[in-house]
Formats: sequence, structure tokens, C-alpha cells
Amino acid sequence: MTDSKIVLRYFDIAGRGEPIRIAFHAGNIDFEDQRISFKDYPEVKKTLVLGYLPELVVDGVVFTQYAAMVRYAGRLSNLYPIDPIKQLQADEIIEIAQELLYKAPKSDDEEEKKALREKFAATTLKKTFEYVESRIKRFGDKYIAGEDFTIADLTFIGIVRMIETGNYDYIPKEYLNDFDVLLAWYKRAQSHDVNTSYYASKEQ
Repeated sequence: MTDSKIVLRYFDIAGRGEPIRIAFHAGNIDFEDQRISFKDYPEVKKTLVLGYLPELVVDGVVFTQYAAMVRYAGRLSNLYPIDPIKQLQADEIIEIAQELLYKAPKSDDEEEKKALREKFAATTLKKTFEYVESRIKRFGDKYIAGEDFTIADLTFIGIVRMIETGNYDYIPKEYLNDFDVLLAWYKRAQSHDVNTSYYASKEQ
């Protein structure tokens, strides 16, 4: 728990904001969930310290960088390991997820973007998913960074969900069918109480 006044600023989508929201909810941490519409973003952008989201404001101090924010939320909610080796395992997955987002090819030309994304899926993404599967098996074949559900699971759920829901342009959801270990983990992680209780609270 914390007595700090916390404000999370992010778009009104899941994206990088959702793992932080879920972690706060899991720890019963009171926070203001400021959701920015894409329509309002150009004006809001002018007020952001580095010009992008998410931002986390704690007792009036603005913080940037997703990984720092999700670790903070994870510490408050006991979803970030205490053991240094387990922290390393979780941190590795969090950073891998961020690299996948940053490295995803972009182009204003849709045909070029399609070709680049298809190459990315066949090379970098495939290699990364295979590596993550090896980590799942290495650390107990339960959650993504070990036997306990952590913010690493929350973070990587977002990557898989993007593909599953068709929001990772030009990488079809059928792409996931080649990764049985990853899909089995995804099913377990999605059904964890941390996730289900959060989404159930949104339906009330």
C-alpha cells in the first residue's frame, strides 16, 4: 500500500497502460486513471515532459518510461519478485517485450510496411518467441519468468494479445499457432486471478 497520490496518463486503450492499471488494481492501490483520446492527444502531447505516453505522476512528480512504471506498480502490488535472480528473469522478459515494440518495422507506405512486417515475423519475432518459450520451459513451464505470476506476465500478455486481436499489423493471429508453449502460457496467464478480477471489476 502507499499514501502517495498517483496519476497514470495513457491512451484509452490497453497498450502499455494496461499492465500498470492491472498491477495497481491487484494491490488495491488507489490511482487516477487518466485516459487520453487520440483526438485530444495532439494538444496533450504539448504538455508531456518528453512528448509521449505513458506518464506516471506520483505526489506531483512526473515519471516516464514504461518499464520503470510497471516495476513500481509491481513492487506496490507484490507482483515484482524480491529475489534478485527472479527479478532478473522478470526484467529480461519486460525488456524483450519493449524491444519487440520498438523494432517492429514502420512505414507510411502500406505495401512496404507489409513486406517489412512479414520479414520481421519470419526472423526477429520468430527467434524471440522461440527464446521466450525456452525461458518458460527453463523456469518451470508455468508463468513466463518462473512459478509466480508477475508483471512480466502482464507485460508479455500485451504482445501476444496484439497479434491475437489483429492489432499487430500484417502479422495474422494464426501466426501464434506455431508456438504451443507460448499459447499454453498465454491461456494460463489470462486466466490468473490478477487478470480476471481486474476485468470483472470493469464490468460492474
